[in-house]
Amino acid sequence: MKKRFNALKTAFLVAATLLLFAGCDGLTAAKINEYLQNNKYGSVKGSVICENSNDYSGITVSLVPTSGVISADLYQNELAATSARSAVTSSDRAVLASANIVQIKTDRDGQYTFTDVVPGIYTIYASMQNSTEKAVSTNIQVKADDTVTAETLKLTATGNISGIVTLDAASSGNLGFFVFVAGTGYLAITDDAGSFKISDLPAGKEYQLVIMKGNYTVAWTKITVNASETVNAGSKNILSSDMETGNNSLVWKGSFDSSEVSELASPKTGWAYFNTTDGCSYIYDGTQWTLLARSGEKGKDGIDGIDGKDGRDGIDGTNGKDGISITWLGEKASAPENPELYNAYYNTTDGCSF
Repeated sequence: MKKRFNALKTAFLVAATLLLFAGCDGLTAAKINEYLQNNKYGSVKGSVICENSNDYSGITVSLVPTSGVISADLYQNELAATSARSAVTSSDRAVLASANIVQIKTDRDGQYTFTDVVPGIYTIYASMQNSTEKAVSTNIQVKADDTVTAETLKLTATGNISGIVTLDAASSGNLGFFVFVAGTGYLAITDDAGSFKISDLPAGKEYQLVIMKGNYTVAWTKITVNASETVNAGSKNILSSDMETGNNSLVWKGSFDSSEVSELASPKTGWAYFNTTDGCSYIYDGTQWTLLARSGEKGKDGIDGIDGKDGRDGIDGTNGKDGISITWLGEKASAPENPELYNAYYNTTDGCSF
């Protein structure tokens, strides 16, 4: 796909003509005029790949001058030193300014081409809303009468998951269910109607959904996410009696290394355990063990500034004593009456903890 720098050419001609007509020393104006007369332009081509997608079209590619380019700033600086500046109208300056950045769209194969580019150093940005990175970039140098091929830029396509979780099949009062993607940090919270949406998941993968509220946790369903689409996981109804008794909830079986997993040879739906060998937790979904969570890497020890060992304990509060612990009151539809200092609770009406 191509886009010509007609606005930039026009801007060059306007500024050069004004400078020459004004009778300045002609140094900058002569350079610009020679530039235009000899048609010393280059071109840029390249491609953008969107992983987990078969269609790379419609990705926005921006060509932004970085340095070494005869730009609107140069014209304005030169015109400020001459009487010709007063002859440049606001519309002329608008043309000059808008000529600096050019945007085009990729074709289905992710290809793009910029032609009639003034030599200089540029940054190329590829951006797409439905991607993990949102935007990626690379730098290039354009030379006269030459075509430069930019390095291939890569984006990761994303999709979304939506669905509904209800309590006792009610149409309201379903606020506060956490729906998360096992083994990742992606999650959403249901609204009063039970609706949720998990956004910006890397596409092309199958994900296990898990529902959690309070001490109740249950594996739900597996969903494959497609690029730039919102896949509907359907609806899941949870009985309040199950939440009270723990029926159909996650059953924690403890920690095992790989050689001991044989103790879980006949698992039941909802069983979960921590594998000390690979540092992952797994949950049985009725058919197979599915990744529930993965241990992160241990962070570096803090430095106390003296001997390079573990960081020191924090300084006590202003009264010289340890802080006061909170007292968790659980879930309530409204603020509790007669609260005490540092009481805390989860408000099921507005979905906030206080």
